[in-house]
Amino acid sequence: MKSKQQGSSLIEVLIAVLIVSIGLLGMATLQLKSMALNLTAYQRLQAATLAYEIADSIYLNSTEASKNWYKLSLSDTSGGIAASSAMSTIDKKHWLEVVAEKLPKGDLVIGPAVNIPAMASSGATATIKAKTYAISICWQDKNAAVSAASTTCGSKNSEFSFVAGSRRIK
Repeated sequence: MKSKQQGSSLIEVLIAVLIVSIGLLGMATLQLKSMALNLTAYQRLQAATLAYEIADSIYLNSTEASKNWYKLSLSDTSGGIAASSAMSTIDKKHWLEVVAEKLPKGDLVIGPAVNIPAMASSGATATIKAKTYAISICWQDKNAAVSAASTTCGSKNSEFSFVAGSRRIK
């Protein structure tokens, strides 16, 4: 008389362990990817917050902003602080420190105040005296594939950028 098999064989146990381990590796990979994307989202939020912070400073200090004292560029060795008044100097210095702290290899550009066209109700454009600033922040994403030679703002896949315009100043 043949006896019935009881229990599981070693092969069945090994296959179950293999399937479980593949599932756990997949979940770990998914977790790592979500952490990387979370960091990228955090950096983008920081850039947006910083851009709107300096935009508010420019708006509140519109007297100095109308003289282009808030202008910063990547080529400025002085950080654009030399030819400014006291308040715009304080604003820019504080803002540059925060950008350097919050964003890896952070670069920024505050474009010049320019006259902007206004649309009349008839559809014709006329130049008005109000001005606007373009604020650009670039930083190196930790998770992007970066070449060592890539140092310019917005270069291929190595840096992200955020651009915001300030409110109109008079």
